[in-house]
Amino acid sequence: MDPVDRDAILAEIEALRADIDAKDEEAERLLLERMEHEDAEVRVAAVEAVWEYYYLPRVLDRALVLVRSDPDPRVARAALVALGRVIQEGIIDDIEDTPIEALSAELDIDPKVYWKVREFLLAAAQDEGTPVDVRRFALESLGYAGTRADVAALLFEWYAMADPSARRSAVFAMGLSGCAEYARQILRHVEDEDIEMRLVAIRAAGLGRIGDARDAVLAASRHKDARVRLAAAEALGGYGGEKVLDRLEEMQDDADEGVRDAARESMETAWDVDEGSE
Repeated sequence: MDPVDRDAILAEIEALRADIDAKDEEAERLLLERMEHEDAEVRVAAVEAVWEYYYLPRVLDRALVLVRSDPDPRVARAALVALGRVIQEGIIDDIEDTPIEALSAELDIDPKVYWKVREFLLAAAQDEGTPVDVRRFALESLGYAGTRADVAALLFEWYAMADPSARRSAVFAMGLSGCAEYARQILRHVEDEDIEMRLVAIRAAGLGRIGDARDAVLAASRHKDARVRLAAAEALGGYGGEKVLDRLEEMQDDADEGVRDAARESMETAWDVDEGSE
């Protein structure tokens, strides 16, 4: 495919993702069309947009199909990540703990759709016929439901695996759960000698707002490796308090552009965190 044409299509999808006033009918038409595109990069971009348009049934169904049928594993990975939005919204709306008849009719996600996606992700994460490097993204999306017994059991199962990428995904999913019960596992790796695990654990600590990890994350923000400082800058957005805000302000003068950008973004979210995180 001509790079210029590809770039134009990718820009079109990106604009759709950013347009909060886009008409659902137009979004559905465009995404379904791009999900069938011959170019894998276009298909990846289209399924990534499911994160914003998770409430469109036909778009969601097509993403489920692509996880199993697309020849490029990048498409499956992107779709599995985007499907996590359904789990996130379902947990926020308390779908798992509320009788169907008591749920609001104004929910963006139909409870039946939520359970359909949840079961799909569980099956995908446990499908040993699929490479770990694909199904681990299903596990991460299930992390939003990490307080549930079946998901928790799966997280610990993956955490015990020998495959380093599986363990990293388990730790990341634990962070996404926001559950303090996983603090011990996350804390264990915030200063891990394995740099990849350390980066994941730092981010997980911020996602889960693990209070006991705050000082370690602050220390990581001064690490000589820019990758560690970047992870810390992103994680600090999950904390509040004067020390965190002061450090984020300092990090906006970091030598690394990515760190500077992350610090600015985290500064906005850190202000919204309860001062009790101090």
